[in-house]
Amino acid sequence: MPGSVFISYRREDSAGYAGRLYDRLRSRFPERVFMDVGEIEPGTDFVAAIEHGVGGCAALVALIGPGWLRDGRLQDPSDFVRMEIATALKRGVVVIPALVQGTALPAAASLPEDLAPLLRRQAISISDEDWDNGCERLIRALEKVLGTARRRPGAAMRWMLSLAGVAVAMSVVVVIYQPFKAKPDGSVVAVDRKAAPDYGKAVEKSYGAATDALNDVARKIGAGSANTAVPAAAYFVGRWRAVGRDPNSGPATTVEFSADQKVVWREANRVLSTGTWSCSDEQLVQNSASGTSKSRISNRSADHFVATDTTGHVFDFTRQ
Repeated sequence: MPGSVFISYRREDSAGYAGRLYDRLRSRFPERVFMDVGEIEPGTDFVAAIEHGVGGCAALVALIGPGWLRDGRLQDPSDFVRMEIATALKRGVVVIPALVQGTALPAAASLPEDLAPLLRRQAISISDEDWDNGCERLIRALEKVLGTARRRPGAAMRWMLSLAGVAVAMSVVVVIYQPFKAKPDGSVVAVDRKAAPDYGKAVEKSYGAATDALNDVARKIGAGSANTAVPAAAYFVGRWRAVGRDPNSGPATTVEFSADQKVVWREANRVLSTGTWSCSDEQLVQNSASGTSKSRISNRSADHFVATDTTGHVFDFTRQ
């Protein structure tokens, strides 16, 4: 995995953030982002497996949340998170601490000796409120190690494409709806537009349709703003990965919202529940055999949103 980046995280601390960050980095460094060493088969030397998985990367992002130090697990030499970071530090891999949920770097006294150099690495804070900018700061830091990342089209470029598209569409509309008539000699000439009473209505209708279609294209080619105006139902339709921020939320699940208002929750290949759904820009309502769940939607972007249900449980949804 030379020239790649490894995301180290503790599942019960920051799994949701890790999945969200993985998707963002993968879109900018395709095929060069890794998040898990994977299942280590019985009998395998797990130290060698981690050294192979982490030591071959050019950079490691150490995701640190409020539960990273919980239960003193870092004091255990066999703790996977400790081994991943220690291996990277030992091998000279660039290590970037990424702090989430307002977490600060731990005190030196709380770290084992082999992780002490971590405190000498410049950390980057990534907050929910400033997620996009935080990720861009991290990407700029990784570019110094991995090379230039794939760029996302900016807002100005998206508007230029939209306006150019509207201009082309209107030119096509004018050509299509220019009325013609045949002369006795078989030639064709244009008719005065004033003689075509439906011409104005046709142009207006086609212009509206073209504008709607082009706005949709502009959104799909990179509208990452939480203020992107999209129809609520159209935004949610598709497959999402849902990860709970609560340590007791369990593993990540796949959620499919269909256009006919059906919803299916799956864990691996096992169906957990089915039901129906409805929504607005601010609320997602799901009905299943176990009852009705209402969640408040926040931090919405083109490929991610946060859902907080009425019991206070928070889930990160990332588009698949």
